[in-house]
Amino acid sequence: MGAGNSKPDIIEKNNIKKESSDKRGTMNDDATIEYIQKAKDCTCYIINENNNSTGSGFFCKIPYTKNKNLFLNVLITCEHVLTEDIVFSNDNIKLKVNDKEKIISLEKERKRWSNKELDYSCIEILKEDNILKYYQLDDDVLNDEINNDIYLNKNIIIFAIMNKKRGHCDGLINNIDKSLFIHDCNTYPESSGGVIVNKNNNLVIGMHKGDYKVDKNTITNVGIFIKDIIEHIISGKSNVNDIKKQKTKDYIDERITKADIKYLNNSIDVSSLLNSNSD
Repeated sequence: MGAGNSKPDIIEKNNIKKESSDKRGTMNDDATIEYIQKAKDCTCYIINENNNSTGSGFFCKIPYTKNKNLFLNVLITCEHVLTEDIVFSNDNIKLKVNDKEKIISLEKERKRWSNKELDYSCIEILKEDNILKYYQLDDDVLNDEINNDIYLNKNIIIFAIMNKKRGHCDGLINNIDKSLFIHDCNTYPESSGGVIVNKNNNLVIGMHKGDYKVDKNTITNVGIFIKDIIEHIISGKSNVNDIKKQKTKDYIDERITKADIKYLNNSIDVSSLLNSNSD
Protein backbone atom coordinates (compact mmCIF):
# COMPACT_ATOMS: atom_id res chain seq x y z
CA MET A 1 0.00 0.00 0.00
CA GLY A 2 1.33 3.44 -0.86
CA ALA A 3 1.58 6.53 1.29
CA GLY A 4 -2.16 6.89 1.54
CA ASN A 5 -2.07 10.41 2.95
CA SER A 6 -1.78 13.85 1.35
CA LYS A 7 1.71 14.97 0.38
CA PRO A 8 3.78 16.17 3.37
CA ASP A 9 5.04 19.75 3.18
CA ILE A 10 8.61 18.47 3.06
CA ILE A 11 8.32 17.28 -0.54
CA GLU A 12 7.34 20.76 -1.73
CA LYS A 13 10.57 22.29 -0.41
CA ASN A 14 13.75 22.96 -2.38
CA ASN A 15 16.90 20.83 -2.59
CA ILE A 16 15.04 17.54 -2.55
CA LYS A 17 16.44 14.66 -4.53
CA LYS A 18 13.70 12.95 -6.53
CA GLU A 19 13.90 9.41 -7.84
CA SER A 20 12.75 8.36 -11.29
CA SER A 21 9.79 5.99 -10.92
CA ASP A 22 11.29 3.51 -13.38
CA LYS A 23 14.18 2.90 -10.95
CA ARG A 24 11.93 2.06 -8.03
CA GLY A 25 12.67 -1.31 -6.50
CA THR A 26 16.23 -1.55 -7.84
CA MET A 27 18.05 -3.11 -4.91
CA ASN A 28 21.62 -2.41 -3.93
CA ASP A 29 23.28 -5.25 -2.11
CA ASP A 30 25.47 -3.47 0.42
CA ALA A 31 23.76 -5.05 3.44
CA THR A 32 25.84 -7.69 5.18
CA ILE A 33 24.57 -11.21 5.82
CA GLU A 34 24.21 -10.29 9.50
CA TYR A 35 21.97 -7.32 8.61
CA ILE A 36 19.85 -9.44 6.28
CA GLN A 37 19.38 -12.20 8.87
CA LYS A 38 18.33 -9.60 11.44
CA ALA A 39 15.76 -8.24 9.00
CA LYS A 40 14.34 -11.73 8.39
CA ASP A 41 13.69 -12.10 12.12
CA CYS A 42 12.60 -8.54 12.89
CA THR A 43 10.54 -7.40 9.90
CA CYS A 44 7.15 -8.61 8.76
CA TYR A 45 4.59 -8.48 5.98
CA ILE A 46 1.25 -7.15 7.29
CA ILE A 47 -1.98 -8.33 5.69
CA ASN A 48 -4.93 -6.20 6.76
CA GLU A 49 -7.95 -8.15 5.53
CA ASN A 50 -10.37 -5.59 6.97
CA ASN A 51 -9.54 -2.96 4.37
CA ASN A 52 -7.79 -5.24 1.86
CA SER A 53 -4.40 -3.56 2.31
CA THR A 54 -0.85 -4.77 2.82
CA GLY A 55 2.37 -3.24 4.05
CA SER A 56 5.56 -3.68 6.04
CA GLY A 57 6.28 -3.58 9.75
CA PHE A 58 9.08 -4.29 12.20
CA PHE A 59 9.63 -5.48 15.76
CA CYS A 60 11.53 -3.14 18.03
CA LYS A 61 12.36 -2.57 21.68
CA ILE A 62 11.34 0.99 22.69
CA PRO A 63 10.99 3.07 25.89
CA TYR A 64 7.43 4.05 26.76
CA THR A 65 7.82 6.12 29.94
CA LYS A 66 9.19 9.64 30.48
CA ASN A 67 12.37 8.51 32.23
CA LYS A 68 13.03 6.10 29.31
CA ASN A 69 14.20 3.28 31.55
CA LEU A 70 11.27 0.94 30.93
CA PHE A 71 11.24 -0.79 27.56
CA LEU A 72 8.53 -2.58 25.66
CA ASN A 73 8.63 -5.02 22.74
CA VAL A 74 6.38 -3.68 19.98
CA LEU A 75 5.29 -3.98 16.37
CA ILE A 76 5.58 -0.67 14.51
CA THR A 77 4.06 0.21 11.14
CA CYS A 78 2.20 3.05 9.38
CA GLU A 79 -1.31 4.03 10.42
CA HIS A 80 -2.42 3.73 6.81
CA VAL A 81 -1.30 0.08 6.93
CA LEU A 82 -2.90 -0.70 10.31
CA THR A 83 -5.53 1.96 10.87
CA GLU A 84 -6.66 3.34 14.23
CA ASP A 85 -9.96 1.48 14.12
CA ILE A 86 -8.12 -1.84 13.64
CA VAL A 87 -5.48 -1.13 16.30
CA PHE A 88 -8.15 -0.27 18.88
CA SER A 89 -10.39 -3.22 17.99
CA ASN A 90 -10.60 -6.85 19.10
CA ASP A 91 -9.71 -8.20 15.66
CA ASN A 92 -6.77 -10.35 14.64
CA ILE A 93 -3.79 -9.11 12.64
CA LYS A 94 -2.19 -11.46 10.14
CA LEU A 95 1.61 -11.22 9.74
CA LYS A 96 4.26 -13.06 7.81
CA VAL A 97 7.54 -13.29 9.72
CA ASN A 98 10.43 -15.12 8.07
CA ASP A 99 7.90 -16.58 5.61
CA LYS A 100 5.80 -18.04 8.46
CA GLU A 101 2.29 -16.80 9.15
CA LYS A 102 1.52 -15.41 12.59
CA ILE A 103 -1.73 -14.15 14.08
CA ILE A 104 -1.65 -11.31 16.62
CA SER A 105 -4.86 -11.32 18.62
CA LEU A 106 -6.07 -7.88 19.69
CA GLU A 107 -8.55 -9.48 22.08
CA LYS A 108 -5.69 -9.83 24.52
CA GLU A 109 -4.86 -6.95 26.87
CA ARG A 110 -1.90 -5.15 25.36
CA LYS A 111 -0.69 -1.55 25.05
CA ARG A 112 -1.50 0.08 21.71
CA TRP A 113 -0.94 3.45 20.09
CA SER A 114 -2.00 4.93 16.77
CA ASN A 115 -1.95 8.40 15.25
CA LYS A 116 -3.14 9.49 11.80
CA GLU A 117 -1.22 12.77 11.76
CA LEU A 118 2.19 11.16 12.35
CA ASP A 119 1.01 8.08 10.43
CA TYR A 120 2.15 5.37 12.83
CA SER A 121 0.61 2.45 14.70
CA CYS A 122 2.34 0.59 17.51
CA ILE A 123 1.19 -2.59 19.28
CA GLU A 124 2.74 -4.33 22.29
CA ILE A 125 4.05 -7.82 21.55
CA LEU A 126 3.43 -10.40 24.28
CA LYS A 127 5.42 -13.52 25.16
CA GLU A 128 2.73 -15.79 23.75
CA ASP A 129 3.10 -14.08 20.36
CA ASN A 130 6.42 -15.94 20.11
CA ILE A 131 8.37 -13.11 18.50
CA LEU A 132 11.91 -13.74 19.68
CA LYS A 133 14.09 -11.01 18.16
CA TYR A 134 13.80 -7.24 18.10
CA TYR A 135 15.62 -4.30 16.59
CA GLN A 136 17.45 -1.96 18.98
CA LEU A 137 17.38 1.83 18.72
CA ASP A 138 20.29 3.94 17.55
CA ASP A 139 22.00 5.46 20.62
CA ASP A 140 21.27 9.05 19.57
CA VAL A 141 17.51 8.33 19.48
CA LEU A 142 17.41 8.23 23.28
CA ASN A 143 19.47 11.38 23.77
CA ASP A 144 17.14 14.36 24.27
CA GLU A 145 19.97 16.81 23.59
CA ILE A 146 20.50 15.54 20.05
CA ASN A 147 18.05 16.53 17.32
CA ASN A 148 17.25 14.84 14.04
CA ASP A 149 19.58 17.08 12.00
CA ILE A 150 22.52 14.82 12.89
CA TYR A 151 21.10 12.29 10.43
CA LEU A 152 21.36 14.56 7.39
CA ASN A 153 23.37 12.74 4.68
CA LYS A 154 23.45 9.67 6.91
CA ASN A 155 23.97 6.33 5.13
CA ILE A 156 20.90 4.18 5.71
CA ILE A 157 19.36 0.87 4.68
CA ILE A 158 15.65 0.19 4.40
CA PHE A 159 14.34 -3.34 4.97
CA ALA A 160 10.75 -3.78 3.77
CA ILE A 161 8.40 -5.69 1.52
CA MET A 162 9.16 -4.96 -2.12
CA ASN A 163 7.10 -6.50 -4.89
CA LYS A 164 5.55 -9.11 -2.52
CA LYS A 165 8.98 -10.19 -1.22
CA ARG A 166 11.33 -9.03 1.50
CA GLY A 167 13.90 -6.63 0.08
CA HIS A 168 16.40 -3.99 1.06
CA CYS A 169 18.12 -0.97 -0.40
CA ASP A 170 20.79 1.42 0.85
CA GLY A 171 20.79 5.18 0.34
CA LEU A 172 21.02 8.58 2.02
CA ILE A 173 18.83 10.89 4.06
CA ASN A 174 19.10 14.05 1.97
CA ASN A 175 16.49 16.40 3.42
CA ILE A 176 15.03 16.86 6.91
CA ASP A 177 12.02 18.80 8.13
CA LYS A 178 11.35 18.27 11.85
CA SER A 179 10.04 14.71 12.27
CA LEU A 180 10.10 13.85 8.55
CA PHE A 181 12.92 13.20 6.10
CA ILE A 182 13.45 12.48 2.41
CA HIS A 183 15.56 9.45 1.52
CA ASP A 184 16.72 8.13 -1.83
CA CYS A 185 16.28 4.39 -1.23
CA ASN A 186 14.12 2.79 -3.90
CA THR A 187 10.89 1.23 -2.64
CA TYR A 188 7.56 -0.29 -3.63
CA PRO A 189 4.09 0.73 -2.37
CA GLU A 190 4.09 -2.21 0.11
CA SER A 191 7.28 -0.83 1.68
CA SER A 192 5.24 1.56 3.87
CA GLY A 193 6.06 0.74 7.50
CA GLY A 194 9.51 -0.63 6.63
CA VAL A 195 12.36 -0.15 9.08
CA ILE A 196 15.19 2.31 8.30
CA VAL A 197 18.47 1.57 10.04
CA ASN A 198 21.80 3.35 10.42
CA LYS A 199 24.04 1.62 7.90
CA ASN A 200 27.00 1.84 10.27
CA ASN A 201 25.48 -0.19 13.08
CA ASN A 202 22.11 -1.70 11.95
CA LEU A 203 20.24 0.23 14.67
CA VAL A 204 16.84 1.82 14.04
CA ILE A 205 16.56 5.52 13.25
CA GLY A 206 13.26 5.71 11.35
CA MET A 207 10.33 4.21 9.48
CA HIS A 208 9.43 4.52 5.81
CA LYS A 209 6.06 6.30 5.46
CA GLY A 210 5.53 6.05 1.76
CA ASP A 211 6.45 6.96 -1.77
CA TYR A 212 4.76 10.13 -3.00
CA LYS A 213 4.28 10.84 -6.68
CA VAL A 214 5.54 14.35 -7.42
CA ASP A 215 4.70 14.11 -11.10
CA LYS A 216 4.26 11.29 -13.60
CA ASN A 217 8.01 10.67 -13.82
CA THR A 218 9.24 11.24 -10.27
CA ILE A 219 8.76 9.54 -6.93
CA THR A 220 9.83 10.99 -3.57
CA ASN A 221 10.32 8.73 -0.55
CA VAL A 222 9.40 10.06 2.90
CA GLY A 223 10.32 8.63 6.29
CA ILE A 224 9.61 9.56 9.90
CA PHE A 225 12.20 9.52 12.65
CA ILE A 226 11.60 6.85 15.30
CA LYS A 227 12.49 9.44 17.95
CA ASP A 228 9.33 11.41 17.16
CA ILE A 229 7.15 8.29 17.29
CA ILE A 230 8.59 7.43 20.71
CA GLU A 231 8.07 10.95 22.02
CA HIS A 232 4.44 10.79 20.95
CA ILE A 233 4.02 7.39 22.63
CA ILE A 234 5.60 8.67 25.85
CA SER A 235 3.16 11.59 25.84
CA GLY A 236 0.39 8.99 26.26
CA LYS A 237 -1.99 10.84 23.95
CA SER A 238 -3.15 7.81 22.00
CA ASN A 239 -2.72 4.84 24.33
CA VAL A 240 -5.73 2.56 23.98
CA ASN A 241 -5.69 1.88 27.72
CA ASP A 242 -6.26 5.58 28.42
CA ILE A 243 -9.05 5.61 25.85
CA LYS A 244 -10.65 2.55 27.49
CA LYS A 245 -10.48 4.22 30.90
CA GLN A 246 -12.14 7.34 29.55
CA LYS A 247 -14.85 5.29 27.84
CA THR A 248 -15.44 3.40 31.08
CA LYS A 249 -15.69 6.66 33.04
CA ASP A 250 -18.08 8.11 30.44
CA TYR A 251 -20.16 4.93 30.61
CA ILE A 252 -20.37 5.04 34.40
CA ASP A 253 -21.23 8.74 34.37
CA GLU A 254 -23.95 8.05 31.81
CA ARG A 255 -25.42 5.22 33.90
CA ILE A 256 -25.42 7.40 37.02
CA THR A 257 -27.16 10.20 35.12
CA LYS A 258 -29.78 7.81 33.74
CA ALA A 259 -30.34 6.36 37.21
CA ASP A 260 -30.80 9.85 38.66
CA ILE A 261 -33.31 10.75 35.97
CA LYS A 262 -35.22 7.50 36.49
CA TYR A 263 -35.30 8.07 40.25
CA LEU A 264 -36.55 11.63 39.84
CA ASN A 265 -39.21 10.56 37.35
CA ASN A 266 -40.47 7.87 39.68
CA SER A 267 -40.22 9.87 42.92
CA ILE A 268 -43.25 11.33 44.68
CA ASP A 269 -43.91 15.05 44.53
CA VAL A 270 -43.78 15.84 48.24
CA SER A 271 -45.21 19.32 47.78
CA SER A 272 -48.39 17.93 46.22
CA LEU A 273 -48.86 15.63 49.21
CA LEU A 274 -48.51 18.53 51.62
CA ASN A 275 -51.02 20.54 49.64
CA SER A 276 -53.52 17.66 49.69
CA ASN A 277 -53.17 17.23 53.49
CA SER A 278 -53.82 20.92 54.08
CA ASP A 279 -57.21 20.51 52.43
